[in-house]
Amino acid sequence: MRILEVQNAFKKFSGNSLGSVQNVSFGIEEGELLALVGENGSGKTTLLRLIAGLEELDSGVIYLDQERITGPSENLVPGHPKIKMVHQAFQLSKNLTVIDNIKEVLKGYTAEYKKIRIEALLSLCKLEHLAHQKPKTLSGGEQQRLAFARAIADEPLLLLLDEPFSNLDVMQKHIIKHEVLDMIKHSGTTAILVTHDAQEALSLADGIAVIKDGQLLQYDKPEVIYRNPTSPYVAQFFGPTNIIESALLNGIIPIETGKDHTNTMICIRAEDIRITWNSSDDNLKGKVIRKDYLGAHTDLEVMINNDLKFIVRTNDQNIRLGDVLYLEMDRQKIHYFQ
Repeated sequence: MRILEVQNAFKKFSGNSLGSVQNVSFGIEEGELLALVGENGSGKTTLLRLIAGLEELDSGVIYLDQERITGPSENLVPGHPKIKMVHQAFQLSKNLTVIDNIKEVLKGYTAEYKKIRIEALLSLCKLEHLAHQKPKTLSGGEQQRLAFARAIADEPLLLLLDEPFSNLDVMQKHIIKHEVLDMIKHSGTTAILVTHDAQEALSLADGIAVIKDGQLLQYDKPEVIYRNPTSPYVAQFFGPTNIIESALLNGIIPIETGKDHTNTMICIRAEDIRITWNSSDDNLKGKVIRKDYLGAHTDLEVMINNDLKFIVRTNDQNIRLGDVLYLEMDRQKIHYFQ
């Protein structure tokens, strides 16, 4: 069942020649985690605020559980009561304990429900031993888990996470983002994660929506987005990719036969090019002009015919600058864009 439906959402702010969100449509199934990705200024946060009912749609409609989400003009207090947000700043009540931070969200509920719900959240978010501590004594990761506990305390239908891991250091982020994913999955909460981190989206989400200049370029499962991008922008967003005009290739790369590739952009990911030391009519001969060691693998920049460069990803740590080698393309993994 689709819990959220966004239909032709359009929003334009004064002074912008184009809409910040331009006729965006998509839906989310109940219990799914959607990653909303794009560069800074692409319209991600604006779209999130439209979904939350914090901004007014110029046109289009958004439904939560088959009921229309209304904007600030139709609500005394902006926002939807069954939609909660987790921001970059955790927005915790610094003078309250962990328990009281959660209890603060549960005003109006019975004492019995509060007790049961708080115990469940402390267990889910691994905060039992910190129940009587105040936020200032917690680590960044513990504050993140408390912010999540507050956000889902009254069981919202939709959780919106706006760059929630951006203020954590690298080591914390790696651990906490997976802990939060597990908490979301175990709570059964439907969620949208706004991020500009492509790897974060690929590893965490059930689905990915790629936004550029307010437009939805592609919406699909992570593996489909990665392996079958619909545009050069989407392909490049998710990792090192070679995108080359067919006119520059002059028949030196094995492309699809029987098709007109005039004005075509040819795309192949760095890891889909195999290095060999043996010459072949189908292989490209080139010299290594740059080497970036990245730990588990190395990215090489290989010059072909003095004017054509390819990025190649390899596990071979013995290749050196200046080495001459041959590149073999995986034909089935070449993409073509007009």
